[in-house]
Amino acid sequence: MANEKEKKKIDVKTYPFNLEAEKKLLSALLIDYEFCSARVSMVKEEDFFNKENGVIFSAIKELIDKNQVPDITTVDDILKKTNGNQSRFEYLVELTSILTSSAGAQSYIYIVKRDSILRKIISSCNAIIEKAYNSEDAEETLRFAENSIYEIGNAENNEKTNDVYPIEKAMVKYLDYIDKVSADPELRTGLKTGYPIFDSITNGFQPGNLIVLAARPGVGKTAFALNIALGIDKKYNLNRKEGELKKNILLYVLEMTDREIVERCISNLGSVAMDSLKKFDLDASYENIYKASSLLSKSKSGILLNDASNVNANDVLMQAKRFIASSKGTAKQIDLIIIDYIGLMGAVETDRNDNLTQKIGNITRRLKNAARELKCPILILSQMSRKIEEYGRNDKTPQLSDLRDSGNIEQDADIVMFLQKEKKNEDSNSVILAIEKNRHGMTKMIRYNWDGAHMRFTESENQNDIKFENKDSQKSSSTSKTDSNSNDDGAN
Repeated sequence: MANEKEKKKIDVKTYPFNLEAEKKLLSALLIDYEFCSARVSMVKEEDFFNKENGVIFSAIKELIDKNQVPDITTVDDILKKTNGNQSRFEYLVELTSILTSSAGAQSYIYIVKRDSILRKIISSCNAIIEKAYNSEDAEETLRFAENSIYEIGNAENNEKTNDVYPIEKAMVKYLDYIDKVSADPELRTGLKTGYPIFDSITNGFQPGNLIVLAARPGVGKTAFALNIALGIDKKYNLNRKEGELKKNILLYVLEMTDREIVERCISNLGSVAMDSLKKFDLDASYENIYKASSLLSKSKSGILLNDASNVNANDVLMQAKRFIASSKGTAKQIDLIIIDYIGLMGAVETDRNDNLTQKIGNITRRLKNAARELKCPILILSQMSRKIEEYGRNDKTPQLSDLRDSGNIEQDADIVMFLQKEKKNEDSNSVILAIEKNRHGMTKMIRYNWDGAHMRFTESENQNDIKFENKDSQKSSSTSKTDSNSNDDGAN
C-alpha cells in the first residue's frame, strides 16, 4: 500500500521548468554586456518560471533599454526601488559566480523559452478542458480551443519576426526570386482576375496583400467579388491541364446563404436570368443550369464556401491552415480569400470589449497578418460612409476617407477600391471601379457594364471621360431610381 502511494506521488506532473537554466541565463546577461544587449529581446519576464528570476530579468532589460550597463549594483538599485527597498545583492552575487563566460548561453535561452511555451500550452489545454466540461455549445468550444492554441503560436511568431537581420539576407531572397521569375514568366504577375484592364493596373492579386472593395449598399460589391472568384476559376481551373494544381478560392459569405451564392454562380455561368431562377420559370433553362452546375463540380471548380455567421479573423486563418494541412501530399494551398463583409465579422476573445473602430482596426490588422502568413491575397468587402451622399459634398468621387468605421482599413490595405454607379439620375448600367490606393502601382478608374439579369460585370470598351455625377440637385430624384434599380437587378 505504501509503495502504491509512493508511485502516485512520483506520477504527479508539474509544469515544465528549469531553474538551473534560468540562473545561468541571468548569469550570462549580468557578466557579458554584448551578449545581453544582443539577446535580451529574445526573452520576456513571463518566460521565467521563478518569479524572482523574472523580476531580475525585467530590471536587466530596463537598464539595456536605457543604454546602461546591467551589473550587480545597477540591477540591485532598480530592484530596491520596485521592491520596497529590499536588496537582492547576495542573490545577484550568487548569479554572477555561476558562469565565467557567456559561451553557450544561447542554449539557456532555448530552454527557458521552450519551457515557457510548454507551460502556456498546458494552461490553455486546462482552460479548454474546463470549457468543454461546462459548455453546451460544441462549435463555440471548438472555436475557443483553436483560438487559444493559435494565440500562443501567433505571439511566438511575432516575436521571431521582430528579430533584426542584415539587408544582405533580404537581398539574397530577392535575387532567388528574380531567378525564379526569369525561368517562369507566369510568376511575373499575381493572381489574374480575368479582367484585363484591372489586371494590368494591379499586376494581379499579390501573395500577402490585403485588398479592400467598398461600396454603398445596393451597388454590387458582393456581385463584383463573386465575378472575381468566377473569373479566377474560369481562367485557372476550368481548363486546367493534367498535373496542374487548382487555384483555391475561399469565399466567406456572412450575409447570404450558400443557395443564394450558387444561384448567382449559375446565373452568371449559364446565362440564366436571376428572375427565372427566383420564380422557378426554368422550362427553357434546364440545359444551361446543368452546364453551369458541371462547371461548379468539385473536380473542376476551386471555389470553397463558408456561410457561417460571426466568423472572426482567427477562424479564417485556422480554417485555411486546416484545409492546407488536409492536402495529404497533394500540395494544396489557398490562393485567394474573399470575405463579405468586414462589418459582419466577429471579434476574437481578446477584442470583445473594444469599441467598433478598435474592433475593425484589429480585424484588418489580423487579416493582413494572416495574408502574409498564408502567402495569399485576402479581399475584404466593406461599406462606404454615408458622407458621399451628403448634399454639401459637390464631388461624389470616392475618397479613402469614405471607408466606413475605421481609418485602419485604409492603413492596412495594399489596394483600396470603390464601386459606384457612374450616373445617379439615369437608368444606367454603367458602374465605376475607382482604385484609390495601390501600394504597388498606379491608381485609376475603370468603367464596367452591369448585367443585372445574369449577375455579371464586364469591362466596358469605352474607358473615356470617366467621372461621377456631382450635381446635388439631382440626388433626390436619383436615389429612388438607384434603389429600385438595385432591387430589380439584385445587386449587393
